[in-house]
Amino acid sequence: MIVSATRSPEELAAAAREFLTAHTPDSAASSESVGTWLAPGRVNLIGDHVDYAFGVCLPFATTMATAVAARKRDDGVLRMLSQSPNGELLDASVPLADLDAAVNAADAQPGILPDWRGYIAGTVHALGAGGMDLAVVSDVPLGSGLSSSAALECAVGVAARDLYELGTSDEDLIAATMRAENFYVGANTGGLDQNAVVRGRAGFALALDFLEDTHEQVPCGLEGYTLLVVDSRVEHSHATGEYSSRRGLIDATAAALSCTFRENDIVERAVTWATDHPEDALGNDPEVVRRRVRHVHSETARTIEAVEALKAGDIEHFGRLMNDSHASLRDDYEIVPDALETAVRAARAAGAVGARITGGGFGGSTIALCPADRAEAIATTIIEATDKGGFPTPAIYATSAQDGARKV
Repeated sequence: MIVSATRSPEELAAAAREFLTAHTPDSAASSESVGTWLAPGRVNLIGDHVDYAFGVCLPFATTMATAVAARKRDDGVLRMLSQSPNGELLDASVPLADLDAAVNAADAQPGILPDWRGYIAGTVHALGAGGMDLAVVSDVPLGSGLSSSAALECAVGVAARDLYELGTSDEDLIAATMRAENFYVGANTGGLDQNAVVRGRAGFALALDFLEDTHEQVPCGLEGYTLLVVDSRVEHSHATGEYSSRRGLIDATAAALSCTFRENDIVERAVTWATDHPEDALGNDPEVVRRRVRHVHSETARTIEAVEALKAGDIEHFGRLMNDSHASLRDDYEIVPDALETAVRAARAAGAVGARITGGGFGGSTIALCPADRAEAIATTIIEATDKGGFPTPAIYATSAQDGARKV
């Protein structure tokens, strides 16, 4: 089979439990019972790079997930166990009191724990939970644009919430996991990923309106169609400069023009502002500003239209909007590398009704909405095209909308 399988929630949970008990035989928490929790990755069907710009996004929680096994400890230490992609054991301990000092320091800046530990420890600390032994097992590929970081944060978050009986609402859990990523790690992302991972429901996509601060479950059975996720194996990172440069410009535009990016004249207003005040536009050429703002404006409009198409069951129209979104992300936002463009073109040529990059871009994954009886042939064509182009052979998964973060 070209299309790869992923482990079930129960298999992931069992692997995480085994990992924890194997590596903490002398733990200070050895008498505590072990629980397991799971959080999915996410696929964004349409609406990328607009969550931080008052836009509308349409993600769902995927079959690829991260499991956490955890138990309380009474010494205020967070011990974290994971495994690198090459199989190396990752074993780190952080006294939560050290994070108290770092967060409360007068000169505290984003990025106080800017590696894998920050996603875990930042979530626990932001929630106000105590010490834990914690082991992570994941089927969400790192750097794939499928929200491996949000899956990790949210699995840890529900574990800490339950173990310490915090009574934390979903809204507060989302806020804490976002703070872990934005402040502790220093990745300047929006709230799309955490919302999708926490609020996901099997069979539904989640329409998120960041201007109105609303969310709506949208039926997403996709009867007769298969959604393929194509992990290009070209890694990206939200903490690097390209993502931050896009967001920085949009943030500066919003502040200068007091806009929501839904105004009909926003593109020309932004160009005039960048022409008259190049220093405020962070040195970006006015034509670059035109393209960046045009993407944000048009992507939100497209996503609103796509939500209505999905509700109506008009998959062909939905697919065309996916294609338009990809073109905007490629030409106006310039986040699509050649390997991902090759995969998208191959999917469409082989019969996908819609294909696009998904996530933050500069690597990561694409998605292809395929007639179910063509999915395997389309996957084969994608692999042949990327191999011919000299790019890494992608991993391809069939996925569907799943439930969000939960105890297993």
